[in-house]
This record gives sequence, structure tokens and C-alpha cells, in this order.
Amino acid sequence: MQWLCPRLITLNIRRKWLKASFHLLQRDWICLILYNIPLFAHEISLDSLRRLLQIDTIIAIKESSGSMANIQNILTLAEGLRRNLHVMVGWEEMLLSSLIAGAHGCMVASGGILPKLMTAILRHYRANQLGQVARLQRLVAKTTEEMKKVFFPYGYKLGMQARGFDMGPFAIDIPAAYALQLQEQQKKIAETIKKVVQEVETNSTTANAGG
Repeated sequence: MQWLCPRLITLNIRRKWLKASFHLLQRDWICLILYNIPLFAHEISLDSLRRLLQIDTIIAIKESSGSMANIQNILTLAEGLRRNLHVMVGWEEMLLSSLIAGAHGCMVASGGILPKLMTAILRHYRANQLGQVARLQRLVAKTTEEMKKVFFPYGYKLGMQARGFDMGPFAIDIPAAYALQLQEQQKKIAETIKKVVQEVETNSTTANAGG
């Protein structure tokens, strides 16, 4: 099978294009992951999702509305249709609550910034170590709280830079007055990530020693 990664479908896309794409996506050599992100594109309603799930090659959805009700309703819909649909939450702060609701995992920016933390949450959840999972989940919120103080998605870009990735310059002009504030926040992001990474490493070492 092959994977197709198209641009986000917005309200400006013509219906004829959507109908043509609908027929294309029914071909069995394409696996499709839906992306529901109402902040930047037209929301995939439950009624639309019900129709879309007639396409067998749709295997998953990234749910980035930030609504637990949406997560639960999608899971209920898939169960009612007896559909094997992987539901992935798009907000890292909601990973634990989404897993408890029945979601399968996440597709998030922090997966590249704090991969050991995100995988540790899933691993401890599967081991039914909910107290440990809750502590790790709070570390995610601690980190994203600092990154979100910079306009999206550049706060996460600074998070990637803090982990040693060269993300290049911003694609927009930054006013001089704001550039100074940005430098201070960049330091806070880097410091927070460093502390979180150290805590995750310590917890991992302690867990391995105990095992």
C-alpha cells in the first residue's frame, strides 16, 4: 500500500474536486488518515464522517478539535459501524484522557520534541500504571504551556530548536520589540524542556532499576 499526504481540504475547495477525490480514495492502494482541525480548516462533522467511513481505505483520524466529546462521539460512531478506525488525538495534553476513552494514541508536535515522554505515557498506560501516567501527562502540559506563549506554531518550532534541530528562520518578520520578548521566552522553553527531559530520564532509570 502507499500513503497519500494531500494539503488540508478547506472551504475554498470546489465540490467537483471533492467528488473526484472521493472516487480516487476508494482505490485499494491508498491508505487515508483524516485530519479534523476546525481551527484551520472546515470541521469534519459526525454526519460527514459517517459518509466518509464508507471508504474502506480510511484507516484513521487525527482529531484536533480539542474536544473530548468529539473523541467519544467518533469512537461511538466507529463502534456502531463496526469499523476498525484508529482514533488519534491531536492535542498532546489530552492523550491520557483520550486513551481512557478508547482512543489509540496521538499524532502531535510534542512527539518530535519529547518522544520518550509521549511513548512513556502510552507504555505506562498499557501497564495500568495510572498514577505514573498522570504525572507524565502533567509534564506534557508543563511544556506546552511555555510553547503556547509564542504564537502557533512557532512556539513548537522553538521547542524543536531546544532539542537541537535547526529549524531555520521564522517565515514572517518579527518586530524588534517583540524579538526581545521572544528571546526570553525561548530561554524559558529550553529550560522547561531540559528539566522535563531530565525528569523523564530519571523516572525511566528508576523504573528499570525497580524492574
